[in-house]
Amino acid sequence: MVKLTMKRFLATLLALSIASVAFADERDTYLELLGKGKYEALEAHLRQWTGKEPENPELCIAWFNYYLQRNSKSGAAIGMDIDRSKPHMVITDPETGEVVGYLGERTLYDHEDVEAAIGWLEKGIALAPDRLDMHFGLIHLLADIGSVERQVEAMVRAIDTGARIGSRWLWSLDEKIPDAETIFLESMQDYYRGLYERGTDETLGALRDVSLRQIEAFPRSPHAYNLLSLYYQEVGDYEGSVGILLRALELDRRDWVIVGNLALAYENLGELEKARECLDLIIADGPEEYAEWATYQKEQIEE
Repeated sequence: MVKLTMKRFLATLLALSIASVAFADERDTYLELLGKGKYEALEAHLRQWTGKEPENPELCIAWFNYYLQRNSKSGAAIGMDIDRSKPHMVITDPETGEVVGYLGERTLYDHEDVEAAIGWLEKGIALAPDRLDMHFGLIHLLADIGSVERQVEAMVRAIDTGARIGSRWLWSLDEKIPDAETIFLESMQDYYRGLYERGTDETLGALRDVSLRQIEAFPRSPHAYNLLSLYYQEVGDYEGSVGILLRALELDRRDWVIVGNLALAYENLGELEKARECLDLIIADGPEEYAEWATYQKEQIEE
C-alpha cells in the first residue's frame, strides 16, 4: 500500500515536471517571437497555447502584450492630458499667458487592439487576483491612454484586493513579493503622481477619490494622506490640506515630507507662525537635505 502511494506520488511529480517544462517552452517561444516582432507567428503560437492552457494567467499576459505591441507606435501629440512626468513643452495662450496644452511624446495604440489587450488582462486578474504585475500593467495602460475613470476603477480594485489578501501579492510566474505591502503602496505613488501632474479637474478628482480609498484601506500608511493634501492645496482648500496632514502626523511625527507640506499649507493659509514652527522642527531634527530646504523656506517667509 505504501509502495502504491509512493508510485502515485512519483507519477504525479513527473506529470507536474513535464507540465512545467511544457509551460516554460510555451512562454519562452512567446517571448522570443514577441522580441523579434514576429506577430503572425506569435498569434499562431498563442492560439495553440490557448488550446492547451486556457486558464493560465501567463497566457493572458502573453495575449495582452501581443495586442498591445503589434500595431503601437510613438509620436508627438498635443493635449492637456500629456504625461508631464516625461519631457514636454508647455503651450500658452499668447494673450493671457494661460496654459492651454502640452506637446510631448505619446504612444499611439490601435483602439480595438487596446480593448482586446485590456480584456485579456481583466481575464488574468479574474483568474489570479493576487498577481500585482497584472494590476500594475492594467493601471499603467489606462493611464497611458488617458482613460481616467477606468484607471481609478483599476487603482481602487488593486487597493481593495491588497487589503483583502493582506498584501500577500505575487509577481510574474507566481513569485512571492517580499515586503509586498510597502512595495505596493510606494509603487502606487507613481500613478498618483501622474494624476497630479496632469492637473486637469478630472485627474485631480481622481487623485482625491483614490487617496480617500487608500486611507480607508491602509489607514496606517502616510502616503495617501500626503497626496490628498496636495489635492486640497491644488484646489485652494488649505484648511482641508492642514487637517489631513495633521492626521498623517499622528502616524509619524518625524515624517519630514509631511512636516514640510504642513509648513507650506500653513503658509498658504496665512498662519506664518505655525509654518515657522514646522520648519524649525525640520531644521533641528530633519536630514540635511530637508533642513537646507526648510532653512531656505523660512528665509522666504521672513522676507
